[in-house]
Amino acid sequence: MIYWRSREGLAPPLSAAYFISPFQGPQIELGQPIYRLPQPSNPIPVLQRIDSPNRDDWCKLVEHALQAIEKGSLQKVVLARETTLILSQAPDPFAITAALPSAGAALFCAKLSDTHSILGASPERILRRSQNAICTEALAATRKKGQSPECFFHSDKARREFQFVEDYCAETLKPYCEESVVFTPLQIHSTHTVDHLKTIGSALLSPTISERQALQALHPTPALCGTPKQAALDWICAHEPFHRKFYGGYIGWSTPDQSDWMVVIRCCELNGNIAKLYTGTGIVAGSDPADEWDELEAKLSLYKDIFLWKR
Repeated sequence: MIYWRSREGLAPPLSAAYFISPFQGPQIELGQPIYRLPQPSNPIPVLQRIDSPNRDDWCKLVEHALQAIEKGSLQKVVLARETTLILSQAPDPFAITAALPSAGAALFCAKLSDTHSILGASPERILRRSQNAICTEALAATRKKGQSPECFFHSDKARREFQFVEDYCAETLKPYCEESVVFTPLQIHSTHTVDHLKTIGSALLSPTISERQALQALHPTPALCGTPKQAALDWICAHEPFHRKFYGGYIGWSTPDQSDWMVVIRCCELNGNIAKLYTGTGIVAGSDPADEWDELEAKLSLYKDIFLWKR
C-alpha cells in the first residue's frame, strides 16, 4: 500500500502507477494506493538512540571530505547520517505519516511488507511532467528558520552549494530537451524546520525521449551525492559507515499524461519497533563540521514530536 500527497496538497490520479527507486538500487513497483490517513500517532517513547556516525566520527568524516575538496578530487559531497531509534512499540506507519508536519513537503508512506515501511516529508522535487512539458528543481543549501533571508541569499557558501545543483540540472537535461532549461529567479523554499535555496527549471522533452530516460539521467543530483557525480558517489560508498538503502532514491507516480517524482529525503524506515531516520548535508569548501551536525539535528527535528528521545 502507498499514500501520497503532493507538496501542493494534491493526490495523484486513480490510474497512476507508483514506483520507488532506492539510492543506487533497483526500482520497486508499489501496490494499492490509499487516500486517507488514520488519526495521527501519539508521541512514542524512544528507548535508545544510536547515531551512525556519532558526533565525533561525523566531524572527522567532514574534515576528511574537506581535505578531498582541498586537493581537488571533489567540489561537493553530500554526507548523511543514519539515526536508529529503538521504540517502545511498533507504530502504524500511516499514523506516523499523519503526524508529520507537511509544510513545503510531499508526504509519502509506502508499506513494503507487514512490518517494513518507508515514509517521510520530502521538500525536493526531481521531476514533474505534464504531457511533454517538464520541470525540475535545484534545491540546496539550508538555514534554520527565522534567520535573515538576505544573509542566506548572499552567503557565498550557500550560493556555491546551490549553484552546483542548478548547473548540473541544466547541463544534464539539455540533450534530452527541445531547448535549454530555463530557470526561475532564486527563491527561498520553506519547510517546517528549515529553509532552502531553490530555482525551478522548465523545458520540453524531445519527442524521442521518455520521461524515464530524463529521470534516470538526473538522478542522483549534486543535492544528493555531490560533484563530480561519480567521484562523489565513490567517496560516499567508501567512507559512510552505513548503506543508504532507500534514502536519496526517488518516489512518485506516472500516467501517460503526467507524473510527479520526489526525492526520498527527511525519511524514516520502519521495521517493527526499529525506526531509522536519515538526514544529510552538503559539504563544500568552507563547511564547518559542528555547523553541519547542527544542520542534521535541525532536519531531524521534523520527527521530534513523534518520537520522544532524550535531547
